[in-house]
Amino acid sequence: MRILSLRRLAIAGALGISGLSLVGLGVGAVFTAQTTSTQQITAGSVSVAISSPSSATCPSASSDCASLALPTVGPVTSSFSTGDQTIIVTNTGTLGLSQLNLSFSLTNASSDLAAAAYVCLGTTGTGSSFTQIYDGPLAGLVGGSYIQNGSPLLPPGSTYTFVVNIYAGSVSTACGSVSSPPLDSAAQVESVTLTSNFTVQD
Repeated sequence: MRILSLRRLAIAGALGISGLSLVGLGVGAVFTAQTTSTQQITAGSVSVAISSPSSATCPSASSDCASLALPTVGPVTSSFSTGDQTIIVTNTGTLGLSQLNLSFSLTNASSDLAAAAYVCLGTTGTGSSFTQIYDGPLAGLVGGSYIQNGSPLLPPGSTYTFVVNIYAGSVSTACGSVSSPPLDSAAQVESVTLTSNFTVQD
């Protein structure tokens, strides 16, 4: 009976040691996992092209013109009209544009021709409905600006259209049937050049 009891104790002791050994192995094991995350950032571009169907060198946005010269008009009589000239600004960049700023400069701004000639300026924006911006003396356009905002105003690939017509006397323009005094003798032989400056931002 004593021998049996000793065996039982020995087995129980052995099991106890085995159990402790298993616990020790469990504490010492380490399981790991790893993940990674990356992010690439690419800056977009702001770019526009200016064009006009009446221009021989920049008839469309594919010409990729940064400047545009409309056809020379003249010599003109005391009553004249340049006709409604279309100027198209196309967003050729990858970013939407939120603002377009149009300003003007004029050569010989103090001349009699600049004082006597009138200008009709308007826009169809990104659509086809005409909105008048200005109709008055040509010299009065200088120093002013037209600012249009949107979010975005011009998505990539879209266009914004302006219409300009310089005139004197009673003529028909995009602004309607308009009338101004005809040019007087003091304006003879003079010339002026109207420059439209476009600034855009994203």
